[in-house]
Amino acid sequence: MKKDMLGQIRKKLVRLPEGTLGSLYDLLEKLTGPNRRMWLSNLNKFLRKEPCLELLKYISSFFIKLEPGPFIVREHFVVDTSDEAKVKISKLGDNFCEWMLDLVEEQPPTEVNICCHELLEKSEDRQIITKLGGEQKVETTLYAIFALMKKQRNGERGVLLTNCDQANIFYVRNVKNVLRAVRVIWYGGGWCVSAFLVEDPYRWRAGYQVFSTNFLES
Repeated sequence: MKKDMLGQIRKKLVRLPEGTLGSLYDLLEKLTGPNRRMWLSNLNKFLRKEPCLELLKYISSFFIKLEPGPFIVREHFVVDTSDEAKVKISKLGDNFCEWMLDLVEEQPPTEVNICCHELLEKSEDRQIITKLGGEQKVETTLYAIFALMKKQRNGERGVLLTNCDQANIFYVRNVKNVLRAVRVIWYGGGWCVSAFLVEDPYRWRAGYQVFSTNFLES
């Protein structure tokens, strides 16, 4: 059956106008590339005349005021759920401890603009990063993440999602200047912070929030 289908495809390719072949080749490149699952999903939606290529929905943009001086990650990201904690943190993942704890972020701008988006379908990090304009535009800092967590130190309602089955996703460079995905969820009476490879094929669930420093481009 596969051979018969390939034979039919060859016959149709011969009949295509010359100008169409370039577009078809581009489509095949996308369907066999690293984001092939996203392209196949959206192609099927297009063929069904459904809205497609809607990966993220812009929610809001806001400024965070940051205190001057270097941000020493190890001094701020500390597991502590007591009432005296600046931010209640219930767990730091092993990857986060290995990749991020020794990081010292130099003095940032006094204010940083953060954009929040809702993930509309299950997506890999690379799909999200591409949609938001690339690594430089999607990148945030642990300084900014901590500032957001501090505003909701007890799990109050706010910008960050606080249901344990919903996550907040950020992209931050580690001590070796490599971009990593950072997941922040409210769990066990505090914030649980984990880090992941952006090359990981795992797909974040629809409904999660993604934060960046760039407006979603239409």
